Amino acid sequence: MLDKSNIVKLKIDGLTYAAIARIYGVSRQRIHQIICYKKRYFRKSILNKLKGRCFSCRKKTEKLQGHHLNGDRKNNEENNLFFICIRCHKNVHYRINYLAYFYKPSNL
Repeated sequence: MLDKSNIVKLKIDGLTYAAIARIYGVSRQRIHQIICYKKRYFRKSILNKLKGRCFSCRKKTEKLQGHHLNGDRKNNEENNLFFICIRCHKNVHYRINYLAYFYKPSNL
């Protein structure tokens, strides 16, 4: 049986999916599925709560994108991630880039 905690420890230690797969005698893809299962399940659970609606504009859409509040793509905690439509996501990043460009500490 595959022990997820050991597989995750090996990945943190720097082993590739292929190297871990050779240790356990399974495919690289299976190791990837085991490590990334929580991420997929988490995304589906939030999307089900939203019922296909953008968190920002509340319009119903098929394509929602995850936005990380702190900008760290690896931090997928529920309080750092929300799902918005493509239009709102573009607006968020436009505002962030606009503020970063025009309000640099050197300009103040």
